[in-house]
Amino acid sequence: METEIRRIYITFVKIYRSYFRLRDIPVVYSPATEQKKNTVIIPKIDLEEMNRMRPLFEHKTEPYRFEVPNKVIQEKLMNIYQPFHNSVFPDAPIINEWSRHGKLILKTIDEIIPQKLKKIKTIVIFLTHFGTRASFELCKPNDTKITIYLRTDAQMYDLVFSILSSLLRHDLLKRHHNTWEEAQLLADWFISDTKLATVFKEIGCDDYKTLLSNIRVGYGREISQESKKIYEALEIGRVETGFFLLNGEVLYKGKMISGLSFGENRILTALIENKEGVLTYEVIGDLVLQKEEKFSLYSISKRVQRLRDKLEEMGIGKHHIQTVRGVGFRMK
Repeated sequence: METEIRRIYITFVKIYRSYFRLRDIPVVYSPATEQKKNTVIIPKIDLEEMNRMRPLFEHKTEPYRFEVPNKVIQEKLMNIYQPFHNSVFPDAPIINEWSRHGKLILKTIDEIIPQKLKKIKTIVIFLTHFGTRASFELCKPNDTKITIYLRTDAQMYDLVFSILSSLLRHDLLKRHHNTWEEAQLLADWFISDTKLATVFKEIGCDDYKTLLSNIRVGYGREISQESKKIYEALEIGRVETGFFLLNGEVLYKGKMISGLSFGENRILTALIENKEGVLTYEVIGDLVLQKEEKFSLYSISKRVQRLRDKLEEMGIGKHHIQTVRGVGFRMK
């Protein structure tokens, strides 16, 4: 039960922070059906009661750590979840599949990224009934354990994706400043375009759909409407106009902006953070130029122009970034 409470807590933290809504991931009620596989599942609990508890979920939580910050929240969630605790849920076939094929998969991952897996001594898997189909705690440089939370309808893809993401995402976020979508794509690439793809085919686990593919195809009217009602009941859905930042991601009118280079993303982020002022050529140079690159107004201007062109291709328009002659740029 404590595991489920941790999962429900982090799920509602992300719901209230619009993490799922901004990524177009629906939130629906249990039980999980075939159509709901790549959705977020919550128990059919009193959403008005959850709203009264909302301030408790706005406590600053370390990303990718499944810890309930205090006993008050834990006790309240246990009271809400108690009616569901004795419900009968289906078995989780993924555990049997992992016991048969886990060694081969880990051996293959070790061949692909040996410097990452070599330090890991333990993989801990918690089974839950709610939340996303699979999630993980971030594996930091000195960690020796991978912790994964699997929903009972998870597939081998979800488990392997979580292992790869746990190993890689710290570097992707902290050192390389990748976006959420880029990190998802990299883990998907490892599964579909390396030796892992052959292993998946050999063990009969190659019939899967990635989260990103589901998001792009869509979930259908029934699921979309159910999710919309839940978001409305939880008072989620207020969309800011213009550019804003959320959890390190750049958004425009409530939608994430993807497809920018690392340098372009840094320039746009700095412009948003400095909306009331001017971002000088010198500051932009410090943000995007490598040590060996020489500073020039032409180089900076070309980078900003590429950013403007990409924004226009996205239908946002290049007019948002205004040139301040001889000084730099600002958000209009």
